[in-house]
Amino acid sequence: MDLGQIFPVEQELSSLSCLKITNTNKRCCRRNIVAIDRISTLPDDLLIHVLSFLSTREVVQTCILAKRWRNTWASVCVLKLKLREFFTDNDLENDERSKLCKDKFEQFIHGVLKNRERCLDKFQYEWRINIENDYSMEWLNRVVTLLPRVINILYYGMNKMEMPNLVFSCPSLQKLKLILSACNQITIIRPKLINIPSLKVLNLQRVDLDDDFARKLFSGCPALESLYLRSCHLGFSDISSNVLKTLALKNCRYLNQMKICCPSLISLDISYLH
Repeated sequence: MDLGQIFPVEQELSSLSCLKITNTNKRCCRRNIVAIDRISTLPDDLLIHVLSFLSTREVVQTCILAKRWRNTWASVCVLKLKLREFFTDNDLENDERSKLCKDKFEQFIHGVLKNRERCLDKFQYEWRINIENDYSMEWLNRVVTLLPRVINILYYGMNKMEMPNLVFSCPSLQKLKLILSACNQITIIRPKLINIPSLKVLNLQRVDLDDDFARKLFSGCPALESLYLRSCHLGFSDISSNVLKTLALKNCRYLNQMKICCPSLISLDISYLH
């Protein structure tokens, strides 16, 4: 595995030196206490769990700590990809440097996904910089093949993001969150097919949904219990499900009167429909 193709480690981590504690007493004695690397002695499963709380960029950086850590990052079951970690404030002020940072981020994504050694539990993607995104999101198809349980896409950029259809046909997916904010533009979602049999929670924000979306959703997601729609354009006027328990429609636009038929509903939150 060529780590150089995945991520150029930019920060050099200094090795721990012996910790010297001077104990001033009547004899002025000095004791040397050797630091013990307790983290590296943890079982693999526990170590991987600890690393799952870090961003993926930080996790990959641990490969230089010791020989044992070289490939550990590839087994972490949580991926957190954050564009902001590849930028400094100065980069944002220079178009050429900004382009280089975006290129590094894109290369990093492809390298990480190419070298995965096990299935995913959670995938999180964050683009929180108001700059143009001229890259394809087709690498999300690779994410789906890793059978994640959770996918969170948080996008706040200048232009719209095209969502691959395969995202809506992930058999393992239980929670899906898509926030697609593009400079006050609405991202159009038109999946040809929705087939997510394990999906329980769906959260969509700032997307345009056509008149056939609700029918496809509830027929293709028989286990869906919670549906959250915020700042969306709704082309459909009928929400019917026998298993839906939570429904939230906030600041959404709709064309016709909304008919809701959900006998199992426990929580209903409707606000600012227009």
